Amino acid sequence: MNKKFSTLLTASLLMVGALFSSAKADATYIPVGPKATTITSGDMYYIVQQAGEDVAQTSDYLMGMEKTAAATPALAGLNIASASTTLAEAFELSSGEISNYLWTVTEVKDAGKIYYTLKNVKTQSFLAVDGSFAMVTAVADATQAKNNIFFSFGDGTNAYSGKTGETTYLVPKGEQDGTSHSLLIDGTSTIAFGDGSGNHVVLYSVKTQPVAATDLNAAFGGAGFSFAPDGVEVEDNIFDQSIKAFDVEADIVLEAGVRAIKKGTYFATSYPDELAEKSEIKQADVEAGYFDACTFIVVSPTENFKTSKLPQSNGEGFKFTTVKGEDLNTYIAGDNVSSKEEVSVFNAAFTVTEPNEFASAGKYKMALTARVLADPKASSNKDQKHAAKNIQVIATAIQDVNYITTSSEGSLFKVASSKLVKAVSLLKEEKAPSVFNIQFVSGKGTKDSEYNKYMGVAIASGTDLQLVAQGSALAALNTPQYQFVISAIDTKTQTITFKNLETAVTFKSTLFETENDGEYKLVGVATEASTNLATIEVAKDDKSDYTANVSLEGKVITLNAVTVDPFAGFAVKDQTSETVILKFAKSAALNAEKLYIGVDEKTKTNTALFDKESKAIKVKFIPVEEADKPNGTAQTYCYNKDGKVYTANQKMVTYYSYSAQIIDGEDNNSYLKINSSDLEIEQNVSDAASAATKFLIKENKDGSVSLFVSTAFANATNAKAVKSDDGTAISVDGIAYAVEDADAIKLYLVGEELGVSLEAKPRHAAFKSTTGGYISLSEKNEGVVAIKTAADADLTFCLDTADSKATVPSFYISRRGATPDAQRLYMFNVADSVDNAISDAKKAEYQWYADINKVIFKAATLVNSDTLSTTVNGKEALVATSADQNKGILGGLNNFKYQILKVADTDDEYYIRNMVEGDYLVSYNGLLTLGEKDKAIRVTIEKGESPVANDAISADAVSVTAGNGFVTVKGAEGKNVVITNVLGQIIANTVVSSSEATIAVSAGVVFVSVEGEAAVKAIVK
Repeated sequence: MNKKFSTLLTASLLMVGALFSSAKADATYIPVGPKATTITSGDMYYIVQQAGEDVAQTSDYLMGMEKTAAATPALAGLNIASASTTLAEAFELSSGEISNYLWTVTEVKDAGKIYYTLKNVKTQSFLAVDGSFAMVTAVADATQAKNNIFFSFGDGTNAYSGKTGETTYLVPKGEQDGTSHSLLIDGTSTIAFGDGSGNHVVLYSVKTQPVAATDLNAAFGGAGFSFAPDGVEVEDNIFDQSIKAFDVEADIVLEAGVRAIKKGTYFATSYPDELAEKSEIKQADVEAGYFDACTFIVVSPTENFKTSKLPQSNGEGFKFTTVKGEDLNTYIAGDNVSSKEEVSVFNAAFTVTEPNEFASAGKYKMALTARVLADPKASSNKDQKHAAKNIQVIATAIQDVNYITTSSEGSLFKVASSKLVKAVSLLKEEKAPSVFNIQFVSGKGTKDSEYNKYMGVAIASGTDLQLVAQGSALAALNTPQYQFVISAIDTKTQTITFKNLETAVTFKSTLFETENDGEYKLVGVATEASTNLATIEVAKDDKSDYTANVSLEGKVITLNAVTVDPFAGFAVKDQTSETVILKFAKSAALNAEKLYIGVDEKTKTNTALFDKESKAIKVKFIPVEEADKPNGTAQTYCYNKDGKVYTANQKMVTYYSYSAQIIDGEDNNSYLKINSSDLEIEQNVSDAASAATKFLIKENKDGSVSLFVSTAFANATNAKAVKSDDGTAISVDGIAYAVEDADAIKLYLVGEELGVSLEAKPRHAAFKSTTGGYISLSEKNEGVVAIKTAADADLTFCLDTADSKATVPSFYISRRGATPDAQRLYMFNVADSVDNAISDAKKAEYQWYADINKVIFKAATLVNSDTLSTTVNGKEALVATSADQNKGILGGLNNFKYQILKVADTDDEYYIRNMVEGDYLVSYNGLLTLGEKDKAIRVTIEKGESPVANDAISADAVSVTAGNGFVTVKGAEGKNVVITNVLGQIIANTVVSSSEATIAVSAGVVFVSVEGEAAVKAIVK
């Protein structure tokens, strides 16, 4: 059987057509069928010039017409390849296509004569001559002068006859015999009108081609096919269900001469799993019981429509049904052949053919030799044996309703599928786009397969965008890079166009239902980028690898509907957005090795890489577009209105472009720019809109970003992304959509580097300021810097872990109370107290000065790691991170929680950071408050002297605070105090006589030395 099969999408319906040709060795032969004894006007024929009428000879020629792009149609002959009794494999195709040698022959009558027009099927040009009977080419108009395109066989008195002894020559209108201007083929390129009277011009039909089960099963990618009558709607079409075809190539003998599984094509509506990947049933399959386990479509031997137009005696008018293989009567001879209600195996053995692959491509006939109860009058005679009848399958009207039945003449059927998804069913029934994450469910258990991955668009290799399948570790499913909208539907073929929202890469496919709800098989896939898929794997060593050229055809997917966020995947910043630094690292982990983008100290206009955060430039990304006018192009989408497909347009991807302003505190008129292959600094820019380079910030799943030129949106080749391949230099030759190894160097925009946390374990510790003194508290439980040279029990704090398992843990920082029975005192952010103060006087209790809040130590009891008990508005209350009114729990626990973070580029210095808004502990002339990181107090952690339970606060702890024109020294009674300016000049030198002494000092920076303590710096206003 022929094995060549291709899928054609016609203008009116989805059908499967065959371009069959008989194969002999590696040669392709013209499929010449039987000789035509008469002409059916409008049918296709091969035109053969023969020396004899019925026996092929080596001097025989086939007439054709060829056409190249640069030439008009020209006649061409094809010499016989080998002499034989038939022409079925006589003409070997050496150039062009089979249809170059096929002609549509139409009968016309003129002045009592019978003429014919001959139009080449491939070139769509007529055989023609001019007024002098010379050959004319490129005649494509049937209204040409009659003497150009009218031809007769013989003198035109009689119609064409292919009967032996009646064949004759072919002459143009106006000639009476073949001695002067009849068709004469003399070689492969010499075709003219001369003396061809000694030749016979014989027409041959197109050979009917057998269709194999393999080809039928491949029609929809193996999704299952069905048969539908061509151009006829019928009732109760038994072939309108999912069918799998099986060929029995030769009779499978069960009992020699008695029982057999007959040769033919069997249509199974169900079959065992063991036959799922097969298209042929063999002896071993029968012996294993697989044939018996199938359910087949068969001709009923007894059920008949009983209509005179379909004589039952001829085997016509019988209905179809289904029967299990084990119930088929397999006797082919003897007394046990089928009778009564038995169904013979003959009734399941079909022959499928394609009558004319050119005139009716993809249209088939079904025939079989069935055993039926042929005598309508004996239908009640249960002893009557069935009679064998050669019948075909037909769709015909019976009492004004079309049915499928049997007849001596068959109908054409097209291949369809009952599982083909009607595309409109996937659309929203409102004017809104249908957008999906596409997940693969095929390939389970196969190494490096697409299974459980998601479709997106990226660059797995090279510079071209392509469809990829990535795991959820890489695929950011909320972004348009991994979302597809249904942008077009061919309602005739149900072909759906899926368009990637971000890159506009599309692929087209029909979808077929599978045995699992919501899972669809891709069949007939085409894509603009490639017909293949790259499956991306994240290997155990964190390297992204991929398998290229994995065909999408036949893959099974789910469509997971998503709600579109137009800005997803792109940074959204406004004029108030914080400054960031640009960091390169292999991951976002705090302990990852880092490189920072800074200013090249030699050129001042180039950037360079530094390993210290202090060298990093601070950048503010300023949006170029107005807030309500982001970039974005309206995209087409389909929606369902009353069961019909309509289209509309909507912006589904929007983004801003940014100028990258360098913030240095003095001159903020410099911007980052891309110059050729370098990231440079553009100086003296008047405003953000004037900056040379506008950037897009594409956010990646791992927290890194792709920073690239805004004009290159969704254009990978021109992306110009900032990158660093090996950590030694900055380049801008990166590709924003390239798939990188997990351990590749990536770019991060860091608003604030928190640094490495102090180890999350409970301890007693003292905090020594790097500028002198220790963190302590006043007799009013206010946070201060105490003037002491060594840690003692008065300066020791208890650090309890609040959330030790967090990426950056936090602590409760507390001290003992004033008396042995008092509650512990916890470091506390008073911002909420200031905001909720009922009077200015009450507000002042929580502030050192206007707008400068205190850090205080508030009495509380630690209930557990996420709850404290304290007094709020005079009442005892539980405080947690989130309030729970039902349980009487207040929120605000973060006011008590602090992170202790190592200062970058140091070995043992730390910041203390509150968890509310991320403000840092700041010393304001020895008074503790919260503020920006660049003003934060730096401390070293010393092992504290573990306080005993009944220790009280020591009243003699020394503290120094500065005010407007004075310095206050507390806890230094009886001690000598010396105050000097920055030049070392002594401003005051006195022995204080009280526990709180105020000393007048001029404005400026001073240094206060208390006897026995380290000097501290203070700023006097």
